[in-house]
Amino acid sequence: MSEKRRSLPRYNDISVVNDTLGGVDAVVKAAQRVFEQANHDTLLSELLNRNALEQYITQWANNHDPHSAFYLAVVDLNDFKRVNDLHGHLVGNEVLADVAKIMTDSFRRKDEIVARVGGDEFVIFLPVEEATDLQEREPLSAEAVQRYILATLYEARDEKVLESIEATAIAEVGFSVGVKRYLAIDTAGVPLDELLAGPDALMYEDKTRQKQQLESKVEPAVQ
Repeated sequence: MSEKRRSLPRYNDISVVNDTLGGVDAVVKAAQRVFEQANHDTLLSELLNRNALEQYITQWANNHDPHSAFYLAVVDLNDFKRVNDLHGHLVGNEVLADVAKIMTDSFRRKDEIVARVGGDEFVIFLPVEEATDLQEREPLSAEAVQRYILATLYEARDEKVLESIEATAIAEVGFSVGVKRYLAIDTAGVPLDELLAGPDALMYEDKTRQKQQLESKVEPAVQ
């Protein structure tokens, strides 16, 4: 007796189609996960990582006029180590998540992005809107943008604390910000570390200035 031949699956069989589509869907989702992991921060998934930030700036510059301008703001948390030491790393991670949410909610206009480039160090990319009328005012200075970012972050932090008693730890951190203005042409062939060096140095100047202001408010003990 000859061996009975197996029949090939019929692709009008809905179960076969579902199995096939399910396999394709799984591959697509796996590819998406790999992409997300490669381009987003491992802890704060809503933020870009350093590599993705560099790619974004390059792509933005390539898609705009060479003299289109943007600001790079480096933001560092003040007293974050103290929060970790007092409350533990789990609370520290919650603070980072709260800060990430504050930043993404505050800076979400067209082409604005936020990235995490270090433990408690973030970068905000802010494009300068092109003036369409010569009578319009000049773009804000980097110093004015720095003051605007600081005011925005502190206001959003205080609102977060008022919203939830579980977010009180975020009240224990502050922000230091350094901002530098660039043209698209300035980025050609320039690595991200070099672009961040300027605003990073200004951020540390701001951190020192805030510390000195805080110390000056502390009156010496009466002898």
